[in-house]
Amino acid sequence: MVENIEALRRFAGLPFLATDRNVLNLPGVGKSLTFRVIGVTRYGRRILEFDHDETRRHSPIIHKMGKVVIIESKSIHEYLNQLEGMGEDRKDYEGLYGYSLGQTEHRVPIYDYPEPDYQITEEISNLKL
Repeated sequence: MVENIEALRRFAGLPFLATDRNVLNLPGVGKSLTFRVIGVTRYGRRILEFDHDETRRHSPIIHKMGKVVIIESKSIHEYLNQLEGMGEDRKDYEGLYGYSLGQTEHRVPIYDYPEPDYQITEEISNLKL
């Protein structure tokens, strides 16, 4: 696996591969794809409720924050029009309307880091709870 990834990296001319999983980096949420559609505006923009990625360790303050609600900047229809304008075939995206629930993927084992040979402290010094 390591040799295959290295060959792909060299073939594509990339200094590294950061493709361990698909996530969005959102303000107040971090990197997450754990969401559900909780509404649609009258203009067709989805209202998404994001939760924090439970596959990662977070600061304890995250558990007090709750979920984050985001209204998309454009409707799916507008997005499809934009893709079509860039030369994409609209039919390739017919399933897009079905995305109403998402879960952050678990990390592929090749990206699991080895256990450190030192102890990590549980103390958090940059915030007060």
